[in-house]
Amino acid sequence: MAQVFHPSTNAFSRATIFGGVFILAVLAWAGGLWSRSSYVTLIDVVRDQPVPFSHEHHVSGLGIDCRYCHTSVETSSFAGIPATEVCMGCHSQIWKDSPLLAPVRDSYRTGEPLKWTRDVQRAGARLAFGRPVDTLYHFDRAEIVLSLDADFLLAMRGSVRYARDFISRRPVAAGDGPMSRLYVAESTPTITGASADHRLPLTPRAISASSLETGA
Repeated sequence: MAQVFHPSTNAFSRATIFGGVFILAVLAWAGGLWSRSSYVTLIDVVRDQPVPFSHEHHVSGLGIDCRYCHTSVETSSFAGIPATEVCMGCHSQIWKDSPLLAPVRDSYRTGEPLKWTRDVQRAGARLAFGRPVDTLYHFDRAEIVLSLDADFLLAMRGSVRYARDFISRRPVAAGDGPMSRLYVAESTPTITGASADHRLPLTPRAISASSLETGA
């Protein structure tokens, strides 16, 4: 029987197969990079603020202790934003006539707080749902709860309701239904972490990386 295909067809087939596998691997690698990029995660996205503030300048350059500005960092799960009076403790003497600090001086004089941009949550909701939403958690319906540096039992808005709903899924007596499980990764000890079935202490950077791995 006459040969239907030329012998070079074998080499072409092998090249096509291996080339296809290589292209799929590159696409998977590129997709992984894209899913972890700042475009998707909104991490390290620079946003316009009323005052151009630099942590590197104040902490690394000037050696100011973080706790001077963030007074609640050792007692809360979040650092908080310093009051204008804290800023003016230094800038009433240093750079007191700088145009860059005019919004700080105006805030101190009028008593109106600076309007810092804190729309990361709204931007994330817009990516996930197509529009800004106000997130409401139903801990009374959850069988497994994962908390990433979020003290929802004490420090979050709605924590009283969240605590009541969470407790409703933690029965004491037998026969009251299945108990929910709480897993917590946090950088600072909190009430939520103390109530966890499994608590993992991590740095903020490690928690950010863990959230990406969990989402993947």
